[in-house]
Amino acid sequence: MKKVFSIALSLLMLISCFALSVSAEGVNVAPNGTYSYEGDVAFKDGNSDDLNELLVDGIVPTTETPFETIAFTGSGAVVTLNFDLGACYNDITDINFLGVCDSYTDETSGKNRGFSGEKTMFYFSTDGSDYTRSKDFTMERVAMTDAAESMYNFCFKFDSDLSAQYVKIIMYSPVYILSLGEIEIISTSGEGSAPVAPESSEEIVDESVAEGESTDESVAEGESTDESVAEGESVAEGESTDASADESAEASADESAAASTEESKEASKAPTSSSADKTDNEGGINPVVIIIIIVAVIAVAAVVVIVMKKRK
Repeated sequence: MKKVFSIALSLLMLISCFALSVSAEGVNVAPNGTYSYEGDVAFKDGNSDDLNELLVDGIVPTTETPFETIAFTGSGAVVTLNFDLGACYNDITDINFLGVCDSYTDETSGKNRGFSGEKTMFYFSTDGSDYTRSKDFTMERVAMTDAAESMYNFCFKFDSDLSAQYVKIIMYSPVYILSLGEIEIISTSGEGSAPVAPESSEEIVDESVAEGESTDESVAEGESTDESVAEGESVAEGESTDASADESAEASADESAAASTEESKEASKAPTSSSADKTDNEGGINPVVIIIIIVAVIAVAAVVVIVMKKRK
């Protein structure tokens, strides 16, 4: 029983030591995401990276090998890589460049391959928009064992843990070719939080355009409103003018009616006064007087007849 317990304890200690060793070395999280090149990049024939995958495929070449090693060409060319790790890690400690050919420093094999560790730059971001550069690191140039001439690993260890989902790497070769096989981004735990989608410049432009269109529409609506107001004012003025015209017409009509009434009155008065004047001027007998005379004559005749009958 004691032997079984001792064996189990020994195995537990071995497992613990192995776990601590793995934890201390950290986890390469670069293959968990994607990467892309910024701007135009020129590759050496046979050493291109058209699918953006060779730097995280887990293969570390010990010599410059077609379709395993990436070779960028152009004297003094600057290469910019943008990594999206697929999650946000709060404990990034190291970035390693593996399988780098540095014949320029060694002055071997034509001295036309190099890697400027001192001029390598690192930027970190949690949202893909705001990047912060970290200069607080130490670099170690380690010769690869069982490898071809002038093959090295360049290891950058940061002074404190960094938080990032997006990592921008800018690297430079002082000579014609920059040749390397793999890039590692090390997280202590390898555990990241939920990813954050970056805001692309196109989306920003589209939003700006949309806002501009909204502003234009608002201006257009404002102009339409002004036009409407102007039209309303014109209509109001037109209505006022029409009202004034109507009032003037009514006033004229009233005046005309009044004049007509006066003329009618004058006309009705005129014949009467003229007839009276005509009767007076011509010396004619009033009809009433004529009627009285006739009645008187008849009465006298009747009296005469009665008297004569009485005498008979």
